Amino acid sequence: MTDLDKVGNRSSRELDKWSDRLRSVGATPERVWAQLRSIVSGNHDLSMVAPERLAALAVQIYLLGLDLDPQLGQVWIRPSGKRGEASIMIGYRGWIALAGVPVHCQLVYQGDDFRARFSSDGGLQVEHEIGPGGSEVVAAYASVTIDGERRVHVIPQARIKKAIDEGGRTWKTHPESMIRAMAIRELFKTIPATPKLTAALKVDDMTSAQVDPLNMPPTIGTY
Repeated sequence: MTDLDKVGNRSSRELDKWSDRLRSVGATPERVWAQLRSIVSGNHDLSMVAPERLAALAVQIYLLGLDLDPQLGQVWIRPSGKRGEASIMIGYRGWIALAGVPVHCQLVYQGDDFRARFSSDGGLQVEHEIGPGGSEVVAAYASVTIDGERRVHVIPQARIKKAIDEGGRTWKTHPESMIRAMAIRELFKTIPATPKLTAALKVDDMTSAQVDPLNMPPTIGTY
């Protein structure tokens, strides 16, 4: 029996405990394990994480209303700084999926003509004309329309640089995706949130603060 088979046996037993809840959100233990197997087989660090923890994180992803399929790019299980540990990372496509409404997110590059100002009614307005094609991201903004009102949130260059400097490996390898996720996530903190979005924001905050998101209450995903 290979190490992956041993991981599979332990993960499958954990997933079977959540069979009813997984099926209630359109997933099955078999499908979730197939995705976990694919992810773990290509990542040595994740193969060192306890199978029960990997299974629990995968279940939490589905109860949030997201899908672990890497082709969708909604969410990932990533090794954390401590060996043998892992956490959930929600991507910008995952945040958009959780919103349930159209969300616009745009990166601003060096050379673009970009202005952000408050209008007379108090709302933040942006004007953005794409330039000749700079390589450095100098700002980002996300917007959504709620009850006919457009809400906008802007991430300035200083915040972006700090996030890249202090962030983990993913911030270095996929900075544009991470910047988009940050802009959308912070926009969602300013609008009325659905239960699923509230739960996802809480998980994300706990992960950022290096608090185990599996300490979330067991009612997560019941909507």
